[in-house]
Amino acid sequence: MKKITLLVAAFCLTFSALAQFPQTLPIDHTVFFRTAAMGTDPTLEKAIYATTSDAILVNQWNRSGKTTNGEGGGASPTVEANTLGYSNYIDNQMGKTINLTPTAATTLRSTPYSLTAANEYTAATFYAGMLVKFTTVTGSGVDFFAFDSNYTGNAQRGRIFIKASANTGFYNMGIGFSGSGDVGTSWSTDLTIGSMYLVVASISLAATGTETIKLYINPTLGSVEGDNTPVNSGTYTAALLKIRALTIRQRPEFSGKVAGLRFSNSWADIVKGGGISTSVDNPGISNFANVSNKSIQLQELGNVDIYNMQGAKLISATNTRTIDTNLNKGVYLLRFTNLTGEEKIQKIIIQ
Repeated sequence: MKKITLLVAAFCLTFSALAQFPQTLPIDHTVFFRTAAMGTDPTLEKAIYATTSDAILVNQWNRSGKTTNGEGGGASPTVEANTLGYSNYIDNQMGKTINLTPTAATTLRSTPYSLTAANEYTAATFYAGMLVKFTTVTGSGVDFFAFDSNYTGNAQRGRIFIKASANTGFYNMGIGFSGSGDVGTSWSTDLTIGSMYLVVASISLAATGTETIKLYINPTLGSVEGDNTPVNSGTYTAALLKIRALTIRQRPEFSGKVAGLRFSNSWADIVKGGGISTSVDNPGISNFANVSNKSIQLQELGNVDIYNMQGAKLISATNTRTIDTNLNKGVYLLRFTNLTGEEKIQKIIIQ
């Protein structure tokens, strides 16, 4: 009887640990950008909330149910194959890129990824990491990302703001609890328009008392949080209380791309390395693989991994120069390591 009781107790503890969150953490590109989470390609939004009290459309991107102040304006952000890269970042070049391209000068659109209608993400520290590349920034302080306590996108806190710098060709970034005024004078140093950055936001939730937010830009991969200095941080009276969605905002004050999105309660999950070691934004790669029909010919012997654009590994081969595949028509990512350890990447097209 004692043994059975112990087994039951162990099972209950295991089940409790598994059931703590409605999603398995970390959530990454394989979940955020899977086909079932998005609309018809290239549309990001799967559906539209008509009001902020609609039933949850869980585990997918939806237009916010908040339509006041023009928040339902314009069209859904679009997606395309991820072309952003941060050397060795685990989601470097994987999944999709969200294109933030407003269709008119007055349009504002909030697009939450709905996680839950309950209160599982609460009273703990949570992190969101992403690759960003802004090509225009004209505003004086507007947000492009936020944690949200309403799954329909109606209660954003821990917002990441950007504003045009006083210096041409640059912009600044900071995190505020509710408004850009929360950043105060603690904006980042100048960030270069058109350059790629790894951005991590953290929020420590509390049922009562205070909540803390922090923003990191280009943290060290594989590090502990304490080894990195936040761009800015703040402590505020507890108001978010729980996370039910992650919200991307498309605004007329900027245009750019967001990719490599990750969400977890672990810093290590967000700054995980082991990805491709070169940046797709500036890969410095010559074509080293020739494709004929479904056969791939390499210029030298080496090891090869082939991924689809959602980041799933499809083929692995070692010590080879020729790979015969049965891949369907489409675009794929080939990762090659020669016998001296030099790594190269190339996008290939199977006709």
